[in-house]
Amino acid sequence: MTAGCAACDRCIEMFAFGCDICNFNLHYTCAVLPDAIKHRYDEYHPFTLIYAPIKDGSNEYICEFCEEEIDPKWWFYHCIHCDQSACAKCICTERKEVDNIKQGSTYNFDSHSHGLVYVQTTGKSFDRSRCDCCHTPIGSSRFFEGRYFTGDIGFKCEQCNIMLHLDCPHP
Repeated sequence: MTAGCAACDRCIEMFAFGCDICNFNLHYTCAVLPDAIKHRYDEYHPFTLIYAPIKDGSNEYICEFCEEEIDPKWWFYHCIHCDQSACAKCICTERKEVDNIKQGSTYNFDSHSHGLVYVQTTGKSFDRSRCDCCHTPIGSSRFFEGRYFTGDIGFKCEQCNIMLHLDCPHP
């Protein structure tokens, strides 16, 4: 799939969520962004995920971490109480759990004849401990689409008895 992500506008080349009718596409890592993040930078209020420009009259948002300008057309985090902003790549550097995608959901890929089940089991190991594509441990930290993911997150095909990382090609 080669399309632009509705959250960050980067090109989508691997696994993504999308609607062909609406032409709406999201990277996996954008789809699993948490709605709010408590960060030590702002001890009193959480940074909230913003999907559209804030109606506060400001046209300029600067990331408090990398100090780069944030384009308000794309998703970012903001604390309305402190008027602080953060780009997702800075505030979400490591994810241990994914809250907004249901474990056990089945996804179809053109490159595989069976549905692949999304599985996430932090702190436990899969029945098969290695990815059948790259042969590295499933539970290892992975750098995927600009973010680190830790824990056991991947796809499983029950019929073929295989496990795959999110970022490995689907057989």
